[in-house]
Amino acid sequence: MGHIPPTLLAETADGLLICVPESMQNEKAKDVFAAIARMVAAAYAPKGVVLVLESWMRRARLGETEVAMLPPSQSPDREEVVILQAEGPNSRATAILAIQRDWNGKFTGFGSLDIPQFDQMAGRFTGIFPPKPLSEEQREMARTALRLIGVKPQHFNPQWN
Repeated sequence: MGHIPPTLLAETADGLLICVPESMQNEKAKDVFAAIARMVAAAYAPKGVVLVLESWMRRARLGETEVAMLPPSQSPDREEVVILQAEGPNSRATAILAIQRDWNGKFTGFGSLDIPQFDQMAGRFTGIFPPKPLSEEQREMARTALRLIGVKPQHFNPQWN
């Protein structure tokens, strides 16, 4: 089966930065990755960022209460999706793509979902940009903090591909 690692893409003055966590197996790891994404946005002042996240979702149904309380990953009618959460200093956009698999579970492509458009999104992976522009001194402090915790975002080199 295919797997998409959680990925942060940040378009900076020096080029595209890519940050992929080692693991997101629990809630703490997810919170840490969200905090690191915010720190990268603070440290490198990107033009924009995109978070790529593989997830489970469950559609809400009228009148259901018991099943709706289950996390989507435990729901019997869950759907496997990829979420593309894009943010700029003053804008946000979200796309949710259905993961399509054949009868054997092999990835065959992405499909669209018949879901309403969102006016806004909320959650740990939103609000990545600082609320106001940071000074160069503040950005350097953020870069130092990232180095101290061992985060080394990599610049994408199109020559490698």
